[in-house]
Amino acid sequence: MVNTAIIGKGQEGDWLEALSRIKTIQLIGIANLNERSEDFPSVEGARVFTEEDYLDLLGLEGLEVVVDLTGDEAVNRQLRQRKPPGVILINEAGSRLLWDLVEETNREWEEIRGLLDQYRIVYDLSLSLSSKENIGEVMEAIVEHALTITHSPAGSLAIFDEETEEMRFGAVKGFSTRFSQTYRWRLRDGGLTSFILKNPGPLSLPDVRSDSAFDNPVMLEEGIRAVAAVPLRVEKELVGILYVDDFVSRHYSRQELSALSLLSVHAAVALKKAKVIEQSWRIATTDALTGLYNYYYFQERLEDELKRAFHAQKSLSLIFCDLDSFKKFNDTYGHTAGNMALKEVSRIIKECKRRIDIAARYGGEELVLILPETDDLSAQVIAERIRREIAGFSFETSSPGGAPLTVSIGIATYPQDAQHKQSLIDKADWAMYCAKRKGRNQTCTYAGEES
Repeated sequence: MVNTAIIGKGQEGDWLEALSRIKTIQLIGIANLNERSEDFPSVEGARVFTEEDYLDLLGLEGLEVVVDLTGDEAVNRQLRQRKPPGVILINEAGSRLLWDLVEETNREWEEIRGLLDQYRIVYDLSLSLSSKENIGEVMEAIVEHALTITHSPAGSLAIFDEETEEMRFGAVKGFSTRFSQTYRWRLRDGGLTSFILKNPGPLSLPDVRSDSAFDNPVMLEEGIRAVAAVPLRVEKELVGILYVDDFVSRHYSRQELSALSLLSVHAAVALKKAKVIEQSWRIATTDALTGLYNYYYFQERLEDELKRAFHAQKSLSLIFCDLDSFKKFNDTYGHTAGNMALKEVSRIIKECKRRIDIAARYGGEELVLILPETDDLSAQVIAERIRREIAGFSFETSSPGGAPLTVSIGIATYPQDAQHKQSLIDKADWAMYCAKRKGRNQTCTYAGEES
């Protein structure tokens, strides 16, 4: 520690604030020669002197440096004459140089402290991501942390789809619903996405409106002015792009871009891991032929949804579908045509169901739908929509013009028809066989047939 004293005429405040940030300087004395100064600075552990006794400051034990800020030649002359041997006196010219050095040191310290804060946020993100396996939660966390370290009001994470070679939004913050619905886009030469991907590190655009080469009407309409973006890669494999945006022109600082780059490394690895887990889960829960959920996942979800319906005191309906005369269809047109028909039927079901509904392949040509918060009348509306679409579709076969298929559908509803999982399945199955017995290509409810 360097024991230091300051002599000034009211301007000591700024110096005290600046020097107090330097850990190697210990202020042991302050003299204020301006009698009119109302803000007389003080520092814990430092003696205070006035115009009458300021020369006594030179007698402080352990004094090593005196900084004269007065600009008064008479004061400086007295200090030179009276200072003890070994004490360094810095006059006004020297103090200006010292001030510049102190300011630069403080600026560097602020940068370091800012970087440490940003790195702490990145570290917090890495801890947070390590506990998340749901890809949606991972993406939300990445965007939130990116906005924090760059002090940005908006941002997004775009995922690269290897199959279609398209980008799609995975998480969006701070934008309008309309912007968020810009769900997918293709890479094009000269576009912003391609420009970002050609950059090895973060790309910063301070003001997109003043950039004649910028051609993205969706972003311009949203009011975006500044953009910083960084590709997310794992061993050169593109995973996605992380964007942070502002609605005013701004230069993202070197520190912000550095922190964003560091964050992108953790984000890319976490995102890749989450995608692998999601793909593994999808393989484990999805029927390979139809793309619907499989039997095991259906059983698990039906049990969960029944518990939820019980606690919420809501209805739940189960739809059981069975393709009519499907064995004859297979025997006539072959199993390849039969498989294609199953795929088309599954596609129709996906298009006809609601987002909250769960569609699965129960086995063979039997397909099921779980309809949360749905009574039997509402379930009939959905079932009839599916039945009509399938009946009106011409399935591709070796015969010119294709071939028709129909479906028989049964419905059972909780709690009016059954209160337990297997009982609900059995009654929906029974209602489906009622539809078969009544001539096929129709929908029957358990309640209606039982009555």
